[in-house]
Order: sequence, then C-alpha cells, then structure tokens
Amino acid sequence: MMGIFSSGEWIRKRREALGLTRKALAGLVVCSSDTIKKIEGDIRRPSVQIAELLATHLQIPETEAETFLNFVRGTFIAELFSPDQYLPGAKPTPDKYQALSRLEALPDQKLFGIDRFQQQAVEWAVDDQRPWLISFEGLGGLGKTTLADSVVRQFIDSNRFADIGWVSAKQERYVTGRGIQPDGNPALNRESLIDQLILQLTTGPFPVGDFNAKRLFLMRHLKETPTLIVIDNLETVVDYLSLLPLLRTLTQPSKFILTSRMSLKNEGDVSCLSLQELSAADAYALLRHEATTQQIGPLMHVDESILERIYKTVGGNPLALKLVLGQAHFLPLDRILANLSRSPQGKLDDLLAYIYWQAWQMLDGDSRTLLVSLPLAPNGSFDQIARVSQLDDLAIGRSLAQLRSLSLVEVRGELNAPRYQLHRLTETFVMNDILHWEAGERDESTAEEKTFTRNLTTTLNHWHSSAGNREATTAELDAEQDGILKALRLGLQAQSGWQVIKELLFSLASYMERRGNWDKWDALLADAIEFAHTQGDVVGEIELMGLYGRILQRQQKSDLVVSNYRRTIRLARKHGQEIEAARAASNLGFALVRRKHWWRIETLLCFALEIFDRHEHQHGRAHTNNHLGILFHHMQQWEKAKTFFQDACAIWHQLNDSQGLIFGYQNLGFLFNDLNKPEDAIINLKNSEQYVDEAGDESQRATNYVNMAVSYDLIGDFAQAEKYAKDALARFESQGDFNGVCLAWEILGTITKHQNRLEETDMYYSSALNGYQNLGNLVGEQQVLELMK
Repeated sequence: MMGIFSSGEWIRKRREALGLTRKALAGLVVCSSDTIKKIEGDIRRPSVQIAELLATHLQIPETEAETFLNFVRGTFIAELFSPDQYLPGAKPTPDKYQALSRLEALPDQKLFGIDRFQQQAVEWAVDDQRPWLISFEGLGGLGKTTLADSVVRQFIDSNRFADIGWVSAKQERYVTGRGIQPDGNPALNRESLIDQLILQLTTGPFPVGDFNAKRLFLMRHLKETPTLIVIDNLETVVDYLSLLPLLRTLTQPSKFILTSRMSLKNEGDVSCLSLQELSAADAYALLRHEATTQQIGPLMHVDESILERIYKTVGGNPLALKLVLGQAHFLPLDRILANLSRSPQGKLDDLLAYIYWQAWQMLDGDSRTLLVSLPLAPNGSFDQIARVSQLDDLAIGRSLAQLRSLSLVEVRGELNAPRYQLHRLTETFVMNDILHWEAGERDESTAEEKTFTRNLTTTLNHWHSSAGNREATTAELDAEQDGILKALRLGLQAQSGWQVIKELLFSLASYMERRGNWDKWDALLADAIEFAHTQGDVVGEIELMGLYGRILQRQQKSDLVVSNYRRTIRLARKHGQEIEAARAASNLGFALVRRKHWWRIETLLCFALEIFDRHEHQHGRAHTNNHLGILFHHMQQWEKAKTFFQDACAIWHQLNDSQGLIFGYQNLGFLFNDLNKPEDAIINLKNSEQYVDEAGDESQRATNYVNMAVSYDLIGDFAQAEKYAKDALARFESQGDFNGVCLAWEILGTITKHQNRLEETDMYYSSALNGYQNLGNLVGEQQVLELMK
C-alpha cells in the first residue's frame, strides 16, 4: 500500500523512479514540460488522453491501469501500489534540488589529499551492509565537512539512497579568554535531532510531543526509505554519548556520516576515517594550485625545495598552508618562514594563532576594521558588511581583496549575490585574540575593541531606526535575522547601549510575533528581562515580560504564559504601572480561556477594561473587547461574543491597526462557523486574509486557512475544504506549530469523514488524538474523542 501521496506527488515519484526528466516524460505523452510540472504540483488534472499516455509511459501494469486513471483524474483511491513498485530494479532517487538545499553552502575549492578517504567512504556508503555509522575525524581545518559534502553529492543522482539529509550541530558561545568554544551541553539532543530529521525527510501526519512516538515514526521511515544522513560538527563527548544509542536504532538500511574532532575508534560498530595533515606531495600540489589561483607569481613555478621549506615549517594542515601562502602577497618568503620558525612549537592551535597574528600585522587599517566587523554580519552580503563596518564601497573592495588573499575570509554564494563569512577558527581568533571580548579583561580597551563596540552600537542603532520607522521590509528582516539576533546577544554581553537594545526589541515585537522562530526570540527575551532586572529598569522589565508572554503564547507554552503574566501583574501594580498591569491581566484572561475559569477570566478582563477606559487607551480597549468576545464565544453566548468582536474591529479600524484586524475578523470567522453560517465566516476570514497580506503575519495565514477549510466543509465543497486544510497543515509544519498540526489533522479527518473516506478519517483522527495527548491539550483531545464516536 502506498503512503499518503497526492496524485501529482505520486506521478513525480514514479517518474523519478523511472529516471525520467519532466521534459522526457512530456515528450512521451505529447505535452509541454510546464503541463507535467502543473500536474505534479497538483495545479491541474491530466485530461483523459494524457492520463492514458501517462499510464503507458509510467509503466502502469494493466491490472492497475483503471485504478491509476481514476486516481490521477481525482477519484479517491483507498489503496494504490507505491510509486516504485512493479519496476524491476528501479529505485527512487533523491529529489536533487531538495537535497542540494540541505547541504552546507561551501566555497568552490579544489580538494587535495582526500581521494582515498572519499573512495573509502563512498564504498562504505554504497555497501548495503555494514558499516551503518561512518565517522570523519580530525582537527579543525583538515576538511571534514568538505569531505562529507563531496561524498553525499555523489549520491544525489544515484538511486542507492532514496533521500539525503544534513543536520549541523554547530554552536557558538563566547567564553572569556577563549573565544568561541563548544558548550559542555550537547549541540544536538535526541529530541531536537529527531524533530529536525522528521521535518526534513518526512511528510505528515506525524506524531508530536511524545519522544518515543516520534522516534518510532522516524525509525519506520528510515527503515522503509534508505537515506544517507550527515550529522556535522559533533564536537563534544556529550554529543556522542547522547546520540549514538539513538542512531544505532535508526540505521539499516539508512546510514549516517558523522564529522567531529572527537574520535569514535573505541566504538566497534563505527567505521572511522581519521583525516591527517597532508602528505608532502599533496601539500606541494595545494600550494601550487593556490599560488596559481591567487596569482602569486614568485610561487607559481618555484623549485620543489622552496615548497619543502614551507611544508617543513608549517606542516600539512590545509588551512594553515593557505594562511601562510596568503602572506606571500605582501612579505618575502624568507621573512615569513623565519618568523614562523620562531613561533611557539607545540599544538596546531598555537601555530594557527601565530600565523593569524602574522596575517593581522600585514593588514591595513580598513582591512582590520572590516575583519573585526565581520562577526556582526554572519554570512553577510556586501551591503550588510558595508553597514556594520562603516567603510565605503572602494575601501571594502580593497579590504576584501586583502582578506581574501590572506585566506582570512571565505566567499560563498552566487556571482551576483556573494556572501562573506569567517572560518570558525578565524572568528575565534578575532573574538579572542584581537578583541578580548567580554568586559573586564583589560583596564583599557584596544583600538580594535573600540572599533568593534562602535560598529556594534551602529548596527543596533541602524536596526533600531529601520525597525522603529518601519523602513525595513519583512524580507530584509528575514534575510538579516541571524545578524540581528547576534548583535542583540553581543549588545547584552557588552552591557552598554541598553536603551537602544530595549527599544530595538520593542520595535521588532510585531516581526517576532508574526514570523515564527519563536524559540530563538524567547531565549533572547529571557536574557533581556534578566538584564533589565540587574540594571534596575523596572519599566523595561515589565514591558519586556509582556512581549515575552506574547511570544510564549504563540508557542502555546500555557504554564509559562500564566506564570509570566501573573508575575507581570504583581510587578506592574507594585510600581504603579497601571496600563502594563491591565495588558497583562487581559492577556492572562485570554490564556485561561482553555481552562474554562469563566468567572475568574471575566473578572480579569473587566479589571483591564476599566483601566483602559479610564486612561482612554484605545489599543487596550480593542484587545480586551476581543478577549471578551473569545470568552463569550467559548461560553456560547453568541450575540455577546459578536458584539465584542465587532466593537474591537471598529476600534482597530479607527487606529488603522492591521495586526488587530487580523484577529478581529478571524474570530468573527470562527464564530460564524460555529453558528453554521459558513458564507458569513468566509467573508470575515477573507477580510482577515487581506490584513495578513498587509501586516505580513504569515503565522496567522495557516489559522485562517484551517478555518476556511471548516467553512467550505460546512458548505459541502470538499475539494476546496481539503485544499485549504492541507495548505494549513504544511504551514503549521513549517512553523513548528504542533497544536496547529493536530488541528489540521482533526479538520482533515472531518472532511474525509463527510466524503465517506473512512480509512483516511481514522488515520487523521488518530494522529490528532495522539498529538493532542502528547501535547497535554485536553480540550483538543476531548474534541477528537467526540468526533470519533
């Protein structure tokens, strides 16, 4: 029996199993490639003639032909063979572009000294027996990630594995005196790894909440779908100890490649490749190649004895060789080697630090400014590094050439959209040796530290201005989110510029709420609240707690939401912050609705409304009216609920508040669905959708879609209902909103039930029930149990 595929997805997988491109299949069935693309994307159904040709050229057995034709023409089929069945020797191949999108964006480079490692790793991966776990081990700079990337790329156009996965365990933590260091805690724990692999490799419905259920789901998928998965940068013993037992249960036929500085040679079931420094011959080849690439004339055709001197002085670490070679642009080779011969003899880290210092001495002022600014623009574009460095385009161009020639910056991305990034060891050198980052290490700051702090402040001020004046678009904020988060974290560490940081957080509040990735923001907000407390900024602490509560509420972390708002109310009342106390009371009332504490909720909301009325605070009035509408909706006091929702929308219209109107019309849509007035519900939900477009709140689009599905189900337009429900499901999955996922499954169960597709109904309801139970959502659980009767 097949998995749950749309007809378009089934056709795509069948085509890929046969090794046909869209263009080739289009030629066989006499249509355009665009028609095949639309059929595979479920945008259009094939005509009878094209469906019959598809049956012929997709090699559908005669016994299955009628079933196939009905399936691709839109008839529900309870059971159909899998896309790769009845094809002797044919196996599915990975989706090429999906697989490529998961891999690291590595700079284009020629590799040396890894051929035998690559060949051995490919042989191990090709073998359908042991080893199931493969480890690439070695010091930083030897090319473990590059080797893993080169190995998996060989399987993208092969049918050895049906899919390719890639999970990175990279971490960044600034430690006084040591720069960027791995945490003592695992970069990946078992649950986060499973969540990432499920979202990356599978389609729903899948279990949520319960670890064992998710583990069994992923295990079943990886047993049925041979997959090659890379787990990159496992840097601590804790990582291995926590993950190895889990990985062993997920193998056979799937395989894992692990990369790390740590060794697994003591693990009998792990086949290890220990990357070593390059041999003399490979080092010479790398040096000649880099000399030619970088146009270092004196080294392009030198005698081998010169290369031997470099190798004997530096060793065979590729990164160290490139760093030294870069210096040959500016210094005589004899001077470079003489300096290195006086460097500390010992660990590679000491040698690299010395080489970095030599490179640092060669940089002019602009290049130094750019180098110490690059940590503020991780994987930055040209415009981003220009902003953080405050250098003009000409100075940046010259500085990038110098940094690139010294192998201090990596250039990635496309020709017209390059990205600039520091190697992790280079960033460690900058943050540790140059900046001595973290306050209190020196009595006087160096010029570089002052430059970095100035540029950090400028970066924070830029985003404060752009976000505060709404000049930055959502797309710009999306593109620079990692840089903004990093600047804010560094700003808190610097313990300066608190007012700008606080105002920037409030300017970004709407963006935080509507764009997802809430776990990143809630961790930062928790740190900011603690910082405000240590600074004695009571008002800031209270206001940040209000924002923190809303972010927690988006994630439905109900216990944390309630405790946060209770603390906010106490603190606000203690310090005479009436408006903030009212906001917290209104939000606490909303958070308690699912607990059905009706009298208590109404008391909180009326308390809040009285304060907002007294202060003529229109935003507060609107939100509290909206919350009262939700309360009376749940109490089934329909007219009261409708009146409060309409009053809220009227105020939001006066204020031109798109964000508020999303929720107001959305809640009216919910209400009319419950009153069995789906046409009125659709009108209000489409109004809400209009304001979603205006405000860019993608997190609410899925909620609108799932309720549109309910409306069309009530009307009896099941095709439209199912389309909206599946769109909502995909959006909830991408946002990591597991309560939303369960709700979409619940709605799909009802839609399929109304079409008498009982096998699917049972599957969707069971998935929703298990999900609600694992999430502790008693209301959702009870709803599904009622539906299943």
